[in-house]
Amino acid sequence: MPEAPDQVDASGNDESVAMDKLKFKLVISYDGTAYQGWQVQKIGTGVQEKVEAALAKLFPEKPQLHSSSRTDTGVHALGM
Repeated sequence: MPEAPDQVDASGNDESVAMDKLKFKLVISYDGTAYQGWQVQKIGTGVQEKVEAALAKLFPEKPQLHSSSRTDTGVHALGM
């Protein structure tokens, strides 16, 4: 039995393309007034949660961010 294609291109042709994980460097700034810090929070909203939700609209797999820094509740970031 033939293997199922990994991907179908815009013209409907089957392509056997393995997708490796993509890695990006994001340098972001934000006003943290309405957020409970950078990290995903059990109670409240963290900036990381919002950025991951926005990236999920662009990429089919659930994106997960790994940050080199973080902020506390209400703190702003410039070029994090």
